[in-house]
Amino acid sequence: MQNIGLNSNLKLGEKTFHIQTSFHADTLKISTGIFDGGTVIDQRERSLDTDVPPVQYGQELKVFHEYIISDLEMLFAIAERAEASDHIPSRKSLGTLYLKKGFVDHAIDQFQYIREHTKREQHCNFELGQCFHEKGDYEKALEYLQAAVIDTNQYADLHLILADTYRTLKSYKFSINHIEKAININEQYHEAYFLYALILLESIIEVPHYSRMSSPENRLKQALDFLNKAISLSPRYDHHLLESVLELFNDSENIEQAISLMERERNKQRLWKKQQIDDSEFYLKFMFAGLDQDEQGVDHYIHSIEKMIQDHPEYADLHFSLGKAYLVKTWHFLTKSSNAIQNAVEQNPEYIKAQKTLRLLENDKKGFLNLLKTVLE
Repeated sequence: MQNIGLNSNLKLGEKTFHIQTSFHADTLKISTGIFDGGTVIDQRERSLDTDVPPVQYGQELKVFHEYIISDLEMLFAIAERAEASDHIPSRKSLGTLYLKKGFVDHAIDQFQYIREHTKREQHCNFELGQCFHEKGDYEKALEYLQAAVIDTNQYADLHLILADTYRTLKSYKFSINHIEKAININEQYHEAYFLYALILLESIIEVPHYSRMSSPENRLKQALDFLNKAISLSPRYDHHLLESVLELFNDSENIEQAISLMERERNKQRLWKKQQIDDSEFYLKFMFAGLDQDEQGVDHYIHSIEKMIQDHPEYADLHFSLGKAYLVKTWHFLTKSSNAIQNAVEQNPEYIKAQKTLRLLENDKKGFLNLLKTVLE
């Protein structure tokens, strides 16, 4: 079967974005590119199950294409409400969500707004560093990320992105310093081991005789060890592809090819992470898009986190996110309970015990809702 596709233009705010969705018959994948002018700002993917009949491919593509459009429309609708609220935690979550969805300039606007309106310049250093790293302005990214280290030094993700920034600027010694700090903070950080292997391989090509680093032979051996460590820590890596990479380690002349394959795998991992619903999206949908009434949406979020925890039980953030999701689920049951008891009172206005219970429950709901909003921030 031939590859098929759909194209749409979508006006959001003052800009028009092009949405291009394609189905790839050889891989059974649907992929969508979101274009701002001629630049791809985001990519999404969905894999079809092998038992989906070919006659259904076109419909699956259409559903995914329309889902992407709906998701983007929802993002900008939420943004309008969040900005109107002028609630700083909401705007920070909005900036995080913009960044995840590829709207980097929109994200920068939110984080800069927070700095200006909280009168605290140290606010959002890490987030702004991420934004400028994503834009490819690595010198500017470095400026914010170095400031973020002063704010908080014990954050593994911060040291990972700093290592990647220094690596891009070919400052390999600084890059290694930060990747080692990331690993010291989190010894199970598979992304750090993977990046460490990449840094060492690239340094062999760029600075083979750098006096502040070990010999190319030793670096190659270290890179092999770190890559194997990364593979052992996460089941999400494509083991067939990485086996090809490991075979290339037998000949130092194949290093560039190994780097290329590893970068491809790293991009796949980033794309997978972007598909996951994160706390910022969950919070904004709760505050501004009726997630508090969408039980199915909460169940989907809980299911997604539980699957991620199966892959990464060592990630404390995932367990924290799951705990917050269960709180929202509790809110659903409190609302259902309140509605049921309200119905009891309506059916029998003389039902004294039901009336007392309803008053108690309504008071507790107010306190629980305030708790929930605070926790979700």
